[in-house]
Amino acid sequence: MTEIRRLFLSSGEISLTRLVPTDARWLETWVNDPITTRFMATGRTQMNPAQLAAQIDAWKEPTDWPFAIVLEGYQDPIGTVGLYGVDWLSRKAEFRVLIGEIYCGKGHGTVATKLALRFAFDRLQLHRVWLGVTASNERAIRAYKRAGFSNEGLLRDDLYRDGQYHHSRRMGIVQADYERMREIWDTEKAKPLGTLEPGLDIPRPADEP
Repeated sequence: MTEIRRLFLSSGEISLTRLVPTDARWLETWVNDPITTRFMATGRTQMNPAQLAAQIDAWKEPTDWPFAIVLEGYQDPIGTVGLYGVDWLSRKAEFRVLIGEIYCGKGHGTVATKLALRFAFDRLQLHRVWLGVTASNERAIRAYKRAGFSNEGLLRDDLYRDGQYHHSRRMGIVQADYERMREIWDTEKAKPLGTLEPGLDIPRPADEP
């Protein structure tokens, strides 16, 4: 059966589409690349396409919203970004992003992060989005700050990888922060915030307040 990739958001040459199980074919390269995942819990153990496809299939709306990051002119997506474990009572979710190392440092991750935040706050109407990042990953921390995230605390010896423990930082952005950032993004003519595709139904839990 052919899976239909739904376009959710776009901004210039970057678009986000729903991540589907067949994306395991290209995602395997980045998940198993020790350079791409050197600061992550992802990549500590190898995953084959079947395992990745099963994981993607297990992420279900309205709790999980994984997207493929599509760069105009490229056959395969360059990474993933998403919102996970949505708590509809507290209206919060975890943010995650993975970009293939060869595509890093070009601003693609920052654009994808802004698009995901627009989806989180403007479409899902969340109040808070948080993330965890290895404390030594200075490039990622700078990018998250540019997108509006603030440092919220340090988790000591939070990640064990490559034979040693690493500290992690917790970062977050709440709706008021996002509203301020959106005003800035909307004035950046060269870097528009992006557009949400119309007519997308957002499934919500029956007990949502």
